[in-house]
Amino acid sequence: MRSFKFLTLGALAGSLVIAAAHAATIEIGQKDKAFAPDAVTAAVGTTIRINNDDGVVHNILLTPPGGATKNTGIQKPGESMEFVLDKAGDYQVKCGIHPKMKLTIQSQ
Repeated sequence: MRSFKFLTLGALAGSLVIAAAHAATIEIGQKDKAFAPDAVTAAVGTTIRINNDDGVVHNILLTPPGGATKNTGIQKPGESMEFVLDKAGDYQVKCGIHPKMKLTIQSQ
């Protein structure tokens, strides 16, 4: 019986470690009117932080899997914005000011 409890606690602890690993933050830069990197893969629950490292303003347009595009507003140089990947699928990110700026995030 003791070994069963030990295994159960071990499995629970392993699940907590996995959950903590999924709560990571990925940093995306905006420099020279481009996202860097321009494609990432991340787990559901991951926070994406987009930093404006450029000398110009940007306007993030976020389209989640199966959802409507959200306009996050103007992002001045030095500012950051964050969002959490709340479901699996492909997220599309664009700049409303610079249409060549594109980022794809695949969430699993």
